[in-house]
Amino acid sequence: MRNPTQHRGRSHVRSTKSRRSTRTALYALTAFVAVAGAACGDDDADAGQEVTITLSDYAFDGVPATVTTDTPITATNESTQEAHELLAFRLPDTETRSLTELTALPPDQLGALFPGAPALAIAAPPDEDGEVVLGDGTLNEPGRYLLVCFIPTGADPEEVMSAMEDAAADPNAGPPEIDGGAPHLAAGMIAELVVSS
Repeated sequence: MRNPTQHRGRSHVRSTKSRRSTRTALYALTAFVAVAGAACGDDDADAGQEVTITLSDYAFDGVPATVTTDTPITATNESTQEAHELLAFRLPDTETRSLTELTALPPDQLGALFPGAPALAIAAPPDEDGEVVLGDGTLNEPGRYLLVCFIPTGADPEEVMSAMEDAAADPNAGPPEIDGGAPHLAAGMIAELVVSS
């Protein structure tokens, strides 16, 4: 089974050259992301009360505008065919641009928003609840977070989950890569969440 503290994030399992081209395609495609529906946040969550975010093709639903650092975050996948992930990347405190402005950035600038491993990673096969594969199920540092899904469109769900298990077993191997089309992020699977203390 997966070690919940050792997943590195993105869902791709290939050579470095292929990883670079996949990332380049991802960043180029995100310039065209329409974020109107996916970016919308719901009301604030009650402090410490569990929040369940619904993953679908291709959006995050049920994302509250804010949560506190002690709020457990879970996810469930409503898709019947696609595996999805919720990766939470904390934005720098100096970042004040809106989500719409961020997704319109040139590829290299957008890519700079996702340095290293995410603060939280949850993966979910089709029509199942998600499993925390990185972190403890909360976002422990206050700030703004981007929620994204990097899984390629049309990727085999079994291959996705297997690659994530492999990445969790060997965190030094780098992020897994998986065959498929454009990342779900390019189809609009991005949202914003504010975490308060």
